Amino acid sequence: MSNFHDKAVALRAQITPHINCAQAVVVPFAEAAGVSDETAMRFAGGFGGGMRRASVCGAITGGIMALGLFGLDDPKILAEYHQILRERHDGMLECADLLRANKAAGREKKPHCDAMVLECVDLVEEILQEYGKLPKPQQPGKRQMTIEEAIQSRHSVRKYTDEPMAPELIEKLNAEIKACNEESGLKIQLLVNEPKCFDNIKAYGAFKNAVNYIAMVGDRTREDFYETCGYYGERLVLFAETLGLRTCWVAGSFGKGLCKAKRQVGEKTACVISIGYAEREGRPHVSKPIEKVCNVKQEDMPEWFRKGVDAALLAPTAINQQQFMISLEDGEPVIRAKYGPYSRIDLGIVKYHFEIASGRKCK
Repeated sequence: MSNFHDKAVALRAQITPHINCAQAVVVPFAEAAGVSDETAMRFAGGFGGGMRRASVCGAITGGIMALGLFGLDDPKILAEYHQILRERHDGMLECADLLRANKAAGREKKPHCDAMVLECVDLVEEILQEYGKLPKPQQPGKRQMTIEEAIQSRHSVRKYTDEPMAPELIEKLNAEIKACNEESGLKIQLLVNEPKCFDNIKAYGAFKNAVNYIAMVGDRTREDFYETCGYYGERLVLFAETLGLRTCWVAGSFGKGLCKAKRQVGEKTACVISIGYAEREGRPHVSKPIEKVCNVKQEDMPEWFRKGVDAALLAPTAINQQQFMISLEDGEPVIRAKYGPYSRIDLGIVKYHFEIASGRKCK
């Protein structure tokens, strides 16, 4: 974590005097902007609790103040800041709405407010780095993550930098794609620097610099075509994650006629996976309770089975619907798809997660 994040944590832990949410966001950036902590504390003092009226969340307002300290008051930048937070919180920016939703979920107020503060601090820091107001962190050499770690860290990303993918990463991806094709009988393809695929009305505004993608192509008459695409596509998604690349499954918002993947008669592109370097990291999705996706009581779950279920809950699914059911039948794991858009693709994705975490094959 950064110094800004750590300072915000310390401020929120302080009991006397109380530091409100707006102060806890803006004060960590004060020194870097040439302003004293005392001054920042004073001008943010009246903005906690949604300006004391449960209006716009004080942490969000504090973030706007922090950006302003560095001269970032352009409406486009502020609109981007607001939009990111809207997307993360179901369109809600007001303190009253956020707290109401938090209470309905059975969570306490203080942890929620602390989390909002840290989220806004981290987002402000990312934006300041993006616009050159703060130096970007050095990336020390580190080991490549495992597939199990990739399951934990992977989140969908739709906005990418304009940095071309490194040739050595393209080579590694193509080698993994070749292995997947040989095992599955699919004709998966990596397309690089092909921006037209997302240049359509459905994808407008949702993607940025999405010029690279993996096309999941194969024989459309295969009974298991969509499930196989999901299974091997997720294998590639997690492999890309270990390489430092970020991805997003795309089934309905890419230009079918603009996709440059090669297909023969009887073949179809089931979906594509955008891939590149993240402009900013994705966020975790909200998962259903275990009992909604598994009919085995938690106290009856073998350890390997529980690991598989936990990993399955982290699997990306269309519109985060998680339309699957996991069972344990005669000691063997069985995962079935429920009805829903792209649920057969989702089934393959979920099975891959379960098998990697549990070490057991699914039916």
